[in-house]
Amino acid sequence: MVDPINGRFRVAGICDGLVCLADDLMSKALSYIIWNPSIRKAVTLPRPGFTFATHGSFEDSIGFGFDATTNDYKVVRLVTLEDLVDEDVENRTVAEVYSLATGSWRSLGSVGLPCQIFCIRPHAFFNGNIHWVVHAVASFYFILAFDLVSESFRKILIPIGTKLGFNSRVSVTGDGKYLALFTWYNDNHISYLDIWVMKEYCQQESWTKMITLAPQGPEGSVRPKPFCFRKSGEVFLELREPDFYCRYQTLVSLDPVSQQMNNVDILDCECYSLDSYEESLVLLDVENAVSC
Repeated sequence: MVDPINGRFRVAGICDGLVCLADDLMSKALSYIIWNPSIRKAVTLPRPGFTFATHGSFEDSIGFGFDATTNDYKVVRLVTLEDLVDEDVENRTVAEVYSLATGSWRSLGSVGLPCQIFCIRPHAFFNGNIHWVVHAVASFYFILAFDLVSESFRKILIPIGTKLGFNSRVSVTGDGKYLALFTWYNDNHISYLDIWVMKEYCQQESWTKMITLAPQGPEGSVRPKPFCFRKSGEVFLELREPDFYCRYQTLVSLDPVSQQMNNVDILDCECYSLDSYEESLVLLDVENAVSC
C-alpha cells in the first residue's frame, strides 16, 4: 500500500468486506485503495482522469458499490469543475468510474443534472445505486443516485419542506430495506437533527420522519452528528461539544422509537465515518492485489 500524503487515509466506503480508502482529508492526493483487511490484500487504483493538471480547480467525492450483473466492484468519482463559467452549470459536475474487474478508470462525462459537490460527501450504497446529497441552485438540495448497472444518474427528491443543512447525509436503515436521510440543520442558531426513511424507493411522498432530535446537554450546547444505522435499528451519533478545541466527543447509540441514548465510547480524535463491517474473501484471486 502507498503511504498517504495527508498522513492518514479516510474510509470512503465499505462493501462486502472491502474497504475503499481515500487520501483526501486535507489535500487532493488522488490516491485510492480497495483493501480487504480480513485477508490483508489491497489494490491501489491508478490515477483518475480529472485532475488539477487536466481540468483546473475542482471539488470531488467518491462512492463505492457492487454491480451484481457483472460481479464487479466499482468506485464512482463525482467532480465539480470550478473553472467552468456559471452559464455552463449543466456540465459543471462530471463523473468517472473505476472497475475492479478491468483495473482502470473510464470517464462518464457530465452527470446530466445541474448540481455541485462542495467537499467530501458521505454516500450510501442501496438498491444497486450509490447516493449522495448534492447542492443544486438557490440553496436547493437533492439526492443524486448512480445506477451501477446502467451507469446512469437520476434525481431523488428530498422530503417536502425539509430544512437541509450542509452536513446532511444519506444512509441505509439497519435492516437494509430502506434509504434513509439525516438532515442536520440550524434554526435560530440551534442545531437540530431529523431522521427520515423512504418507504418506497424514489417516491418523494413516501418519506417518513422518524424523529427530530434537539441539541443535548446543558442549555442545549451539545450538537448531535449522525453517522449510520445499526442492525438493531439504532443510530450511531456523535455528541459534539461546542468548544472547537475540545478533542473529546461522545459516541452514543440512539433508539429512534424510545428516543433513549446509550453511551458507547469516548472519541479522542476527529471521526469522519462509521459503518459496519463483515469479513469476506473478495480480492483473494485478484491478480493485481498485493499483500499488506
